[in-house]
Amino acid sequence: MKITLPSAPTRWLTIVTFVCTMFFSQAGYSQLIGSWNFNNTINGVPGSNNTVSIADFSTGVPSTSFNGGMEYFGQNGWPAGALDPSLYLEFTLTPNSGYSLNVSALYLRLRHSNTGSNGGSGPKTFSLRSSLDGYNTDVFTGSLTSNYSYHTINPGSSFTNLPTAVTFRVYGYNAVVNSGGTSRFVFDNIDVNGIGVILPVRLRSFNVTKINESVKVNYFADNSSPGAQYIVERSAGGNDFTRISTATQQTNDPHFSNEIVDSEFSSDAETLHYRLVIHAVDGSVSVSPVVTLRMQSRQTPLRAFARNNTVYLSGINDTDSEVMILTPGGQVLAKHHLEGSNSINTIIYPGSYSGTLHVVVVSKTGRRTVSVIAL
Repeated sequence: MKITLPSAPTRWLTIVTFVCTMFFSQAGYSQLIGSWNFNNTINGVPGSNNTVSIADFSTGVPSTSFNGGMEYFGQNGWPAGALDPSLYLEFTLTPNSGYSLNVSALYLRLRHSNTGSNGGSGPKTFSLRSSLDGYNTDVFTGSLTSNYSYHTINPGSSFTNLPTAVTFRVYGYNAVVNSGGTSRFVFDNIDVNGIGVILPVRLRSFNVTKINESVKVNYFADNSSPGAQYIVERSAGGNDFTRISTATQQTNDPHFSNEIVDSEFSSDAETLHYRLVIHAVDGSVSVSPVVTLRMQSRQTPLRAFARNNTVYLSGINDTDSEVMILTPGGQVLAKHHLEGSNSINTIIYPGSYSGTLHVVVVSKTGRRTVSVIAL
């Protein structure tokens, strides 16, 4: 297969656009990703791309029981005043490996006890909180009576693209116990709608090294899936690329790595250009930056760009280098030791930063600096 790129002045911008597509994921329609009906069980039913925990009361609630095999309640201990952070019902949703979760809506059917006079007994107010902020703020608050009510909760954009588990807690408070009543918080049903989203393939490294008269190419990617294709392409001039290797992932593992040795090129080639094309299982195609390997002993230009708290760096000739990511004011955001040569290396820096960054490479041949704009 042969692919023709634009001429040299525009090729770098084209590559940056392709690499950015690695960090977008495929959306889908909202569906049920968790359900608990409390019909003599606290087990839940998960979505196709996630798991769910049991839905149960905290150990601070004195007693729990099913009523008629159709509903589940926690009895006594509910505070007459403000929320008590130790008294709640809890449930968790966890995305499968290689997926993230978008939680679009929660549906809770709740009441307090209908025992006792004057409208029953138990909490009159409930709050929904989540693990995203350590259960410190309310996602939603609502009122409880002795009759069931359905509460629809839209948690907002903070609950999209969740790569790890999210736990929700439902707290009851402002409890009242009327004559002849028992303080109970009663659950009939919990449903959670959303979508399991395939995480974008993230290229962690793409290394190209000259070994005698051959070239060794290796790469490593995260968030990969069975069926993903990795194609190594080579070009002598930097414009026309030819496929030299195809690897298809067979295992159910979020990580994929491979290594090839290339020797099928002209012996008088002064420079060789390599890139990696990734065909993900969701149909998206992403292309790495081009790595240029000089077959003569000339220094490769230092090149870098930054996206999503990650600096992509190539052009390091020495096999033992120290890299620093600095702000214009001299603040060190990250340090990294590199051992590969003529590689695309990824250096992740913490926090959220936009603006100019200085990438400093120190090796036995000296100190080199390149500036990038972090977006």
